[in-house]
Amino acid sequence: MPAGAAEPNFTDLSLAELMNEPVTTVSKKTTRLGDAPTAITVLTADDMRRNGFTTVPEALRMVPGFDVARIDASHWAISARGFNLQYANTLLVLVDGRSVYTPSFGGVYWDAQDLTLDDIDRIEVIRGPGATLWGANAVNGVVNIISKSARDTQGLLLSGSAGSEDRPQVDARYGGTVGSNGHFRVYAKYFNRDGLLNEDGSGAFDDWQAIRSGFRSDWDFASDQLTVQGDYYKMNEEHVSNEVALTPPFAVREWQHRESDGGNLLGRWTRHFSETSNVSVQAYFDAYDMALESRRTADIQLEHRFAPAAGHDIVWGVGYRDSTDHLHLGTDLTSNPEQRRLSLYTAFMQDEISLASDRVRITLGTKLEHNDFTGLEVQPNLRLLFAPSSRTSVWASASRAVSTPSRFYNDTRFNVGAFQPPASLPVVAALMPNTDLPSVKVNVYEVGYRAELTTRMSVDIATFHNDYHGIYGQTAGTPFFEPQPTPHLVLPLYWSNNLTAKSYGVEAAVSWRALDNWNLSASYTWLDLHVTPVDTLGVGSPAHQANVSSRFTLSPSVEINSALYYAGSIDSLNSTLDTIHISSYVRFDTGVIYRPTATLELGLWGQNLLDPRHGEISSQDAGTITQVPRTFLVKVTKRF
Repeated sequence: MPAGAAEPNFTDLSLAELMNEPVTTVSKKTTRLGDAPTAITVLTADDMRRNGFTTVPEALRMVPGFDVARIDASHWAISARGFNLQYANTLLVLVDGRSVYTPSFGGVYWDAQDLTLDDIDRIEVIRGPGATLWGANAVNGVVNIISKSARDTQGLLLSGSAGSEDRPQVDARYGGTVGSNGHFRVYAKYFNRDGLLNEDGSGAFDDWQAIRSGFRSDWDFASDQLTVQGDYYKMNEEHVSNEVALTPPFAVREWQHRESDGGNLLGRWTRHFSETSNVSVQAYFDAYDMALESRRTADIQLEHRFAPAAGHDIVWGVGYRDSTDHLHLGTDLTSNPEQRRLSLYTAFMQDEISLASDRVRITLGTKLEHNDFTGLEVQPNLRLLFAPSSRTSVWASASRAVSTPSRFYNDTRFNVGAFQPPASLPVVAALMPNTDLPSVKVNVYEVGYRAELTTRMSVDIATFHNDYHGIYGQTAGTPFFEPQPTPHLVLPLYWSNNLTAKSYGVEAAVSWRALDNWNLSASYTWLDLHVTPVDTLGVGSPAHQANVSSRFTLSPSVEINSALYYAGSIDSLNSTLDTIHISSYVRFDTGVIYRPTATLELGLWGQNLLDPRHGEISSQDAGTITQVPRTFLVKVTKRF
């Protein structure tokens, strides 16, 4: 993008052009969105700019079928197709091919992924399994955050925002050239975000501040591409948690100031032999030190794409990951061993076969992984796409994915509560580790339909049935005595793969260009999930979700954007032992963007405007429901 140029306006694209948007997450090659044999949504840079989002988790609210629930100022619970809770572990998240899924508790530290949204090109979101290409824990979805090439971020950008929550946020970025083949950018970001609210309307103890900086460089030669990029961040957060006590009321509230920092360095080289053949090597190093853990991860992957015969397009690859941690969890969470080194070996192959003049495509493949918890895992995939025209496609799939145990299940004891029966010593209920847990397995069957009904209207429908086996529940053991810190009994609750689940669902989305300058979109999601014999884990995601959004370009310099979200009620997991009911809510956001010149942009947004505050999910750490308040934001962006 030339220096000083504004972002492209996707409202100007026709529906046919949007269906032709390229995606890479589906098959690790550039694929037309309309031909993707899976449920996929692409969030563009323009989507995030128009809606005034300041974090990636908030932007994911736009994805049909995605359950985004805010826990406090710096933490979110995010899942797709069920099983949403504070430590959700069925979603794999990648940033430019770097996995940010942690093997400590089996999820994502969303506070550490506070990326500069102006540098994101798009977010490709797969709803459903992506294990054949991306590996274990891509069970219910894959989020692939793809940043802009340095070539597209030339010149100077300064951005500042302030509001009732952001106090303030400042972004700076500069891009330049290196010789005739290289481009680079450097950036820095600072924010200070106010905490949310308690249930009585008072301020919660969850303020969040951070500084982030980094760079990206891209070199383009005749047949080769090279990317080197890196980031560093430092955060300060306020956090509330409940600690188990051996005397009434058997819980002590702890207010903690947490500091953390981390960084990463990634390199990727690609050589193109032809339009259907290339090879790439990617390596990265990721390190962070947080309040509860420190981790060092090194990863290297090789991938090769080629066409051995007419109608075949094969991609295969191998990889190795080495991750070393040090867990320092606290009084109620103790790991044995405290330090552990984990190795992951991977290999995959996928073949896309084109038949009937490319109107029928069969995709089959499998992923082989060997991890230190469960050994060898096999994750096959079969997909069929029928495209009678460039405007219509029907697809179906059968997949198998696994979620492997984390350090939390394998090595960690967690004291979850205490009580004192009459004439007895105090009793501590404790989740106990199980080193023999197998992986959770899910067989997924999907059918989808995607069509451009008219030149102004498109529809995307996906249905699914998930069959889960070996979900982790608890089995009570025989109580035993502990003399320290004061004499008490321990009621052990051992992790066991004693639960099964079935889910059914429909995700429907429609886009309508009502006028040349006015786009409307709507989506609805229905989810029916039941876990047996204990349904506690199956009630944390709403059965019904919906949203309607409007993008109206009033003039070349004025845009008006609005969105209405509905999330049904849930029974949120309040602790390991109980749930709490959270009512449904309706959220309305609206904003106006004014560009007095081609390089200056002013934005004003209001979010959660329909009520002063609402809860979305319970904090399992504190047993409370922090309230999301009504907020306002002003942002100024200048490009040079």
